[in-house]
Amino acid sequence: MNTTPSDALVREADVRQIAKDIADKKWFDAVCDILMREPELVLVFVDEMEAVTSRLEQFVPDAAQRERLRRQILRAIWVPMVLLDRAHRKQWDELLPADGDEQS
Repeated sequence: MNTTPSDALVREADVRQIAKDIADKKWFDAVCDILMREPELVLVFVDEMEAVTSRLEQFVPDAAQRERLRRQILRAIWVPMVLLDRAHRKQWDELLPADGDEQS
């Protein structure tokens, strides 16, 4: 546990929450939210995953092992993306006035 103050966006509590979301199989909902907000990200993601899938098919003959690797790769990509997205949105929520709090 890091107790040193920092300017990091992602905090230990955020990491614990995403681990819980993964265990509860809820983290993919956050991925879908990001993809709906960021359509250009979908295009980049699809292209990259097609390349990775192609390479996996070349070098990993066992279909079950390919699927396990594909899932690990997806998590390696999306978990940090979800963490940063949540932290970024939280910062904006703290910065922007709440509805009804706007000054004239």
